Amino acid sequence: LIHPMLVKRVFAMFHCDNIDGQEYLRADYSVKCWEGNHASYAYGVALPSLLLWGIGIPTCSLLILLKNKSRLHYIDTKVKYGFLYNGYRDEKFYWELVIIYRKMALAAITVFTSQWEPQIQVLTGVGFILISLYVHDLQMPFQYAALNETESLGIFVPGITLYLGIYYNSVQLSTSARVVIFMTAVLLNAAFLVTWIKGSSHGLVKVVKEKFRARRESSDIQKFSPNPRGILHKPEAVKTHTSFDASREGLVPDQKA
Repeated sequence: LIHPMLVKRVFAMFHCDNIDGQEYLRADYSVKCWEGNHASYAYGVALPSLLLWGIGIPTCSLLILLKNKSRLHYIDTKVKYGFLYNGYRDEKFYWELVIIYRKMALAAITVFTSQWEPQIQVLTGVGFILISLYVHDLQMPFQYAALNETESLGIFVPGITLYLGIYYNSVQLSTSARVVIFMTAVLLNAAFLVTWIKGSSHGLVKVVKEKFRARRESSDIQKFSPNPRGILHKPEAVKTHTSFDASREGLVPDQKA
């Protein structure tokens, strides 16, 4: 959750608008871009943060997963790195990093196309979202269908919202048409929120059930497993073993004798 927010803040340092031939920072129009303090912060703080935190940490995480690819089912690996690949299919263990890079790319498109015409900027973002949706539907990285469907909607709905924004900002539409477009966008996002809650809850319930079943099976195995000497932990077994040892040592007469 912290990574996308930080990356957006870093990109905001490069988000400038051209006003009368002079570029000003979008977040604060009193700051001139690439001059004075802005240049120092942009090149001395924002750019290193982007390279280290925005790109470096996800890349290092990917390299760690690739290094431990054969050990992803081990308990120690799950404890350390399970938050990066839990919920994904075995062969798509790296997909969390794909999602992170996708969000970074969309943020970059928003910043570095800010000087373009609004329609071109929105269409570029919509095109990128459609490509992301196609790749996701092609790969289906999650273990459960509900999570795959939720992620598909999570990609699709923002794309539709951006596309509707083109019509909403059109000067040729009447006020009533804009209200209809606005309500459509609101209903789509509300429907996605409900679907996300439902899908996430469904997937969470399945994960909890599987863990509970695995723990119960493990408990059953330990309950009936032999001790290190190969004898079940039952009073009858202990008693028989003790009598046999005593008879062998001559302390108790053998019944056959």
